[in-house]
Amino acid sequence: MFSQKDNIVDKHVELICKDLQEYKVEGKILDFKEFYQASIIKYKLTESISSYVYIRLQKNCKDFAELSYRSQVDRKSDWELHKSIPEAEITKIEAKAFFTHDTLYYLESTNDLVLVDLRNGMWIEHFVDESTSHLTFKKTGKTKFQIKYVKSNNSIRKKMSLVGDKYYYEILKKFDDYYWVCTVDPKRKLYYTFKLYLKNPKLLKI
Repeated sequence: MFSQKDNIVDKHVELICKDLQEYKVEGKILDFKEFYQASIIKYKLTESISSYVYIRLQKNCKDFAELSYRSQVDRKSDWELHKSIPEAEITKIEAKAFFTHDTLYYLESTNDLVLVDLRNGMWIEHFVDESTSHLTFKKTGKTKFQIKYVKSNNSIRKKMSLVGDKYYYEILKKFDDYYWVCTVDPKRKLYYTFKLYLKNPKLLKI
């Protein structure tokens, strides 16, 4: 259910995303931080609202997500942005084994570790600050799955999602220590690949 704050946030996400699209048409070269700071001033966003807007822009505005990604290209990260879904190279046996795991791990773009508990039809994320996010976990195909947001006490995740928001993934390839997975968002045409590790990657030499 949308709150008044959600309506305000989504209204400004739409306005800022539209601004960014117009800048692209005009061929302007944008600095990511300067653009967002200018947007905060233009729309008189409070600190509370601006933090929500920033996170929702990453999720809901393709141009903003791409601009943000390009601003961090020098940072070593498991996350890569693609224009389309990379070709899958996983076997049926490898894909079937994916859905038997009780726990997996991934590294956020900041390289913070997240432990994922996959038991009892749930996808429960445990973050380094001891916060958690709860989502339902559902297999939707031989190499595909969906998670649906339930609740979170994580400072970023609770700003990013509304109850019932769905996220779609495709398993692309199995390596010795991890699965290569892609987020699938055909509506916004945002495709990020990342690694879901079998063991804590902080203890691995990859």
